[in-house]
Amino acid sequence: MALENRRARHDYEILETYEAGIALKGTEVKSLRAGKVDFTGSFAKFEDGELYLENLYIAPYEKGSYTNVDPRRKRKLLLHRHELNKLRGKVEQKGLTLVPLKIYFNERGYAKVLLGLARGRRAYEKRREDKKEAVRRALEEW
Repeated sequence: MALENRRARHDYEILETYEAGIALKGTEVKSLRAGKVDFTGSFAKFEDGELYLENLYIAPYEKGSYTNVDPRRKRKLLLHRHELNKLRGKVEQKGLTLVPLKIYFNERGYAKVLLGLARGRRAYEKRREDKKEAVRRALEEW
């Protein structure tokens, strides 16, 4: 089961994608498996040479009590050092953004995040893409 950020592909032009591990605590895994995630406004940011996922909302687990953590806390993303250096260069030089596109569990049961290196779209670009999509759907129906 994958949790997808459908809004990201509308708001951003995705140039490249990267798979990263995510450091979770306790009951966050159970909430993730239950699909209790909100991607609204989430992004990845470099801090002290590490990459963190910020503003991702993972709902507190209903049956967890004191073990629940802050639902909007920063979560460390796990990438190889050379991947981090490459990403930092692209984000700083070109003014691009890292947005989470999908969260899923791999075959070994580890939580993974699909990050997209993205460039923000302007309002007129979004409208143009919406029109293209509407035409494509109309042609498929025929």
